[in-house]
Amino acid sequence: MKIFLTKPLKAAILSLVLLLFPYLGKAMAQQVAGKPTTVKVPAFRHIDPLAKNPDFKAFPIIRFAVSDDFPPFAYRNKDKVLTGFNILMASTICKVLRVECRFVVQSFDQAQKTVEDGLADALITGLRQTSISSEKLSFTRPYFRFTARFAVRKAALIKTSDVRSLAGKRLGVVAGTYHARFLKLYFSRSKLREFDNATDVFEALRTGAIDALFGDSVKTMFWLKGAASKNCCRFAGDAFLDPISFSQPMSIAVKKGNYKLLDLLNYALDRLQLSGRFAKIYRQYFPLSIWKD
Repeated sequence: MKIFLTKPLKAAILSLVLLLFPYLGKAMAQQVAGKPTTVKVPAFRHIDPLAKNPDFKAFPIIRFAVSDDFPPFAYRNKDKVLTGFNILMASTICKVLRVECRFVVQSFDQAQKTVEDGLADALITGLRQTSISSEKLSFTRPYFRFTARFAVRKAALIKTSDVRSLAGKRLGVVAGTYHARFLKLYFSRSKLREFDNATDVFEALRTGAIDALFGDSVKTMFWLKGAASKNCCRFAGDAFLDPISFSQPMSIAVKKGNYKLLDLLNYALDRLQLSGRFAKIYRQYFPLSIWKD
């Protein structure tokens, strides 16, 4: 799991999300019934109270380029309806701005070109902002950031995830990943055990072959709530951030220099955070917190 957007990771999360359709349906039903979950959702964005309002009439329609194979962010449910965290974020942005919302479904590899060629106005696929992507695209401020967390067996006495608490413990991680490098750098007092893939490290934790695992919070979350874990385990301690590697932010991209649309999108994202609607959207698609319990 080198970074969240790799194809193997997307495929693994797809399998986990499909297993969790009953849970997701229940979570959404609780929202409708007025019984929101207690998942904690912190603020992601610094909001400038002195910022000027954008030109609300600049875009009566916003066309979002999206993929449909990136669960839980964008995928098709069992009825083949396009859904997901990013889809609801985009739809709610359009409601805030009082504009029409349209979706242009493309593969992840082709979605960027759709915006570059003017066939879509904005890209909400989880594309990383790099020196290369920034040559042709401009990005909003982040609305989501990936984290990494430790998971342990429920019966374990481990409550926190600091270096002292995990000294001497057997820590599992997928070999060759940023998470493995992080452990080697900061948790040298622990006993590191590397595995070929996430399935093996999850099973090692379930059976007690390791004391804790370290990995992507989203992927670990869906395993914890899925059938494969057999309700064995839980998160331990708060999340870890490493902006250079596994904590890449999610932003919306527009064609380079399209600042009117960029200002509109940033305005709407600010309103979602201030109103609490972002937290409600998060809770519909994520059963646990990726930050802290």
